[in-house]
Amino acid sequence: MPPTSRLSIALLMLALDPAPTWARQQSDDQMLRVFLECGPCDFDFVRTEISYVDWMRDRADADLHVLARAEVTGSGGRQHTLDFIGLGRHEGKADTLSYTADRDETQDGTRRGLAKVLQMGLMRYVAGTPAADRIQIEVTQPPSGDAVSSTSVQARDPWRAWVFSIGGNGFTDGESTRNNLNVNANIGANRVTAAWKVNLSVRGNYGRQSFTYELGSGETARDTTVISINRNYNASALIVRSLNGNTSAGARVNAGTSTFGNTTFFINVEPAVEYNVFPYTESTRRELLFSYGAGVRAQSYEEETIYDRMEETRWVHSAYANYSTRQTWGNANLGVSGSQYFHDTRLYNLNFDARVSVNLFRGFSLNFGGNYGLVRDQLSLAKRNLTPEEVLLRQQQLATSYRYFGNFGLSYRFGSAVQNVVNTRFDEGGGFVIFN
Repeated sequence: MPPTSRLSIALLMLALDPAPTWARQQSDDQMLRVFLECGPCDFDFVRTEISYVDWMRDRADADLHVLARAEVTGSGGRQHTLDFIGLGRHEGKADTLSYTADRDETQDGTRRGLAKVLQMGLMRYVAGTPAADRIQIEVTQPPSGDAVSSTSVQARDPWRAWVFSIGGNGFTDGESTRNNLNVNANIGANRVTAAWKVNLSVRGNYGRQSFTYELGSGETARDTTVISINRNYNASALIVRSLNGNTSAGARVNAGTSTFGNTTFFINVEPAVEYNVFPYTESTRRELLFSYGAGVRAQSYEEETIYDRMEETRWVHSAYANYSTRQTWGNANLGVSGSQYFHDTRLYNLNFDARVSVNLFRGFSLNFGGNYGLVRDQLSLAKRNLTPEEVLLRQQQLATSYRYFGNFGLSYRFGSAVQNVVNTRFDEGGGFVIFN
């Protein structure tokens, strides 16, 4: 057999071997091997600050899997929960720690806070490694009265848990025959407590596109300009009351106007109830939700619709079921939702959604997802035939019986399992070097 063929076979066997010899040679005196799965963590910073463990590229080589998850707090900050899951020689061990980042905390403050909590969680597992001899524990005592002061400040919250936000942005771009302008603004007010959740928002968007092209040829040629304008304004309110650890009740209200939707004004009011099979306290790891609501939708139109109406008010009900989980093997989200008008049960929509990411084996990950919807409830479609410009520029919604979206991706990484070294040289570089 030619040497190149033997080399190719050897490399292929090494890449496909699910447990290389060096990875199987583990003993109690080796460095702790950690696989970190933490989106908000600055991995370079973590590796620089925590150099007494081996950071592994693949979970299959690790003694400890650290899985981070985050959720928004009532004040607009984020609570990060870190699960420490023992593997191999630490099988059966598990811990959970958390870190709460304030709404106005800097990125550096958040990464330092997460690194500190990460170090605290590692201590139990580092204790049996050579690195334990290099660990020193220091406790800084707070100034007298600080704890009492902090508690009293929380109790005297002058905002009563309300958080307000206001913002907006715009952009423009163009060429000699085209220009585009888009402006949007938003105002929000939120209040989250153990018993109540209130979200209020007002949003607006204005978009203008202009296209110039030559129509005809020769002496009859002339420039033609097409202008497309879209306006969408929306105000929404969500009020939810926690009934117990698994059940909540509330209502959604939406009102606004949309040139794309052919509405001069619309308002939807829908009370609903939601039940979570798992306690809400486990929502960052797993959820199985069921919801049902019924309410009214009123709309007035810019143009006469395909049902010969300029306005109408209809009763409607809706339901959804959704399962989501995030585990060491990956994460998944599966859901189905739909709504139906009472006055004509043939008018409905039904949507299926799935998103899955799986770590199949060493270094190989697979992610896929998509959604598919049956559309049978387009009450606001304009009766007249749209112009070619309106169709191509999506100025108004078009009649359809379904919508879909899909995505698929995979990746495979192999090579050195340890990734402790941080080297940021040329990270921002965009040039190249040619050697002669």
